[in-house]
Amino acid sequence: MATTAVSLTPTPAQASGSTCTRAAFGDLCAFYRINYGGSRTGFWECGNADYLNPWVGFQSAGDGQHNAVGNNAGSFRNDDLAGGVRVYEHANWTGRSDHWAPGAGSGNSNFVTRNNNRSHLCD
Repeated sequence: MATTAVSLTPTPAQASGSTCTRAAFGDLCAFYRINYGGSRTGFWECGNADYLNPWVGFQSAGDGQHNAVGNNAGSFRNDDLAGGVRVYEHANWTGRSDHWAPGAGSGNSNFVTRNNNRSHLCD
């Protein structure tokens, strides 16, 4: 009888490091804290329908490491120089949203999806 090993480790496209750069983390970076603070994880894909299914966690060292990104990201940074990205408060790209222009980000603690985020989609 053959068995198959299944990894329960989250596997979003990310890399660890001390900064969130496009080369290391991808086009969109999520941070656990506002103003680009705490642990971070990156997304190479242009859309993610639900950060909690499959589970996506913060990967780099720092406050919030191993916590779920869904409803926990305090700030985002868009490093894609060609397109914007919209982060939504609910899964499947629904609910209120915030938009970041190409190459821009926001450390502002007043944006709609701060700690209330479940999906993103590129322009």
